[in-house]
Amino acid sequence: MIINKKRKSKKKLICGFLAIGIIVSTSTAGAATYTANLNGSSNTAKTTTVTANKNKTSKIYATNSGANTTTQGYAKRSVVVLPDSTVASTGWMNPGKSKTVYFSQKKGKKYYGQISGQTRSSRGGVRLTMN
Repeated sequence: MIINKKRKSKKKLICGFLAIGIIVSTSTAGAATYTANLNGSSNTAKTTTVTANKNKTSKIYATNSGANTTTQGYAKRSVVVLPDSTVASTGWMNPGKSKTVYFSQKKGKKYYGQISGQTRSSRGGVRLTMN
């Protein structure tokens, strides 16, 4: 009987870990990533515009991979009337720096990522992750 109790507790433990693994994998499933890069020939670049499927938390990650100029990453909500509203911003970053900023996406709204550089020779990238 003691052996059976140990086996039952091991089964419960294994089932618990399995359940946690399933929950974690389904909560991250469905996230889509969109990128845009500055390659030294322009001072701004945008990702594709994407419609949010749910009310969730999304993020924007921007990096400055150039030298001697600053870059700034944005998450913007696309609206019919210009200008588009900024929902998240990394702030100006010096060369070699990167930053992640989170924002709340609203179901049915359209969003895109944008990176802006101080000059046309700026280099860096922006990655928009929508859940």
